[in-house]
Amino acid sequence: GHMTLGEELSRRRRLLNSITELKGCARLFANIIEDEISEKLIVNYSDESIEDMKNHKTYKFTKLIQNFSHQNKDLFKEDLHVYIDFCLKRRENFNLFSVGSSNIPNTFEKLLAFFKNNYFDKFVITLQYVMLSDNADSQDLLSNNKDGGKDVEIKLKIEESTISLGSTLITLDEITDKLQIKKKYSQLNHQNGIGLSKFQFFCLQDIEPIPIDFYFIEIYQPSIYPILKRSTGTESNLNSPLEIVLKKIFHDTKSAFVFQIDHSAEVYDILKLSSHLSFIRNPKGK
Repeated sequence: GHMTLGEELSRRRRLLNSITELKGCARLFANIIEDEISEKLIVNYSDESIEDMKNHKTYKFTKLIQNFSHQNKDLFKEDLHVYIDFCLKRRENFNLFSVGSSNIPNTFEKLLAFFKNNYFDKFVITLQYVMLSDNADSQDLLSNNKDGGKDVEIKLKIEESTISLGSTLITLDEITDKLQIKKKYSQLNHQNGIGLSKFQFFCLQDIEPIPIDFYFIEIYQPSIYPILKRSTGTESNLNSPLEIVLKKIFHDTKSAFVFQIDHSAEVYDILKLSSHLSFIRNPKGK
């Protein structure tokens, strides 16, 4: 039986994933917005690299994803699917960082739809969704503001193997189109904040399900890049709450990043950041 091209590609992708896995490093995906990319960047899909002619540097990725601004292709369907499946099968806690210089449209909604279409038969999935900031109150993005429109500040606790958020918790099957997730991207973009969703997957086959934690972190603010960089370093004197949260996530979970590569001025910072983040080691024995 000959393999179809699709099967062959997915076999290669699995192989690539297990090689990355053995190296124990974070996975790096680049979402290339083809029709809006800086002409100083040369994208090489065959060897998953981006050449920056301006600074004479080449950046390597686990996978380059070809996209067009009018298409806004679903990132999760193919490339991130393998990663998410991989972690869930092994019951490993994991994370995914979405990094751009401005809000990447529909990523969060697509993630929810992807979970709905793929995992509802095997898992109960819960969600908490907050905005964390070093210089403003953290906010619950799922609360319905019943108390007179004043945003409730959330309590955050770093526990031994998880981050516990004192915020609204819903199960994903409660999300209908009627329940619009209250998005505050305008705030995310004006303040130095990150969007943090904490998903927990409970496997229905288990008698006493132990949750698999998945953190989805949205960073659409160039002022957060240095914080992200510092949180991967070895300095122990972290004073910013965001750094502490990020460091904890890297320490406890397998990591992957998807970088938005377009014509924004920050694209060079994003590339530099990607090469720094490629050294993140996945936690041993996780």
